[in-house]
Amino acid sequence: LFYTSGITGFVCVHDVVACMIDLMRSTTTEDRFCLVGDHLSFEVVLKKTASAMGARQPFLLATPLITAMAWRIDWMFSVFFGKKRTLSKLMAQSLHQKQYYSTEKLRLIYPAPFRNIEACISSAAKFFPKR
Repeated sequence: LFYTSGITGFVCVHDVVACMIDLMRSTTTEDRFCLVGDHLSFEVVLKKTASAMGARQPFLLATPLITAMAWRIDWMFSVFFGKKRTLSKLMAQSLHQKQYYSTEKLRLIYPAPFRNIEACISSAAKFFPKR
């Protein structure tokens, strides 16, 4: 139903596993890497995921005001009804941020290309029932 305008990095789980295996086999030790296949907006990812799963695509933009109200309502439900929190204040804020990550450090020792995120979403959607 809703999407936000934030942007962040996404990577296919198959790429994460392949990279981890290759790094464990390498001589690289005690180092940290950031894996990002592509930077996409939450709108694009949610729409591609909904399309791949046969669900209705989100069509309403959730502004910062809407997500601020949503995390407060979520908090009230958790306090009064003992419901587990699903949206925190920090999560609501991060949904609107544009975060870009670099994989240059990893590319120096692991030049293999990452899979297309759309293809990864399509292959993962096969494990869930269509709506």
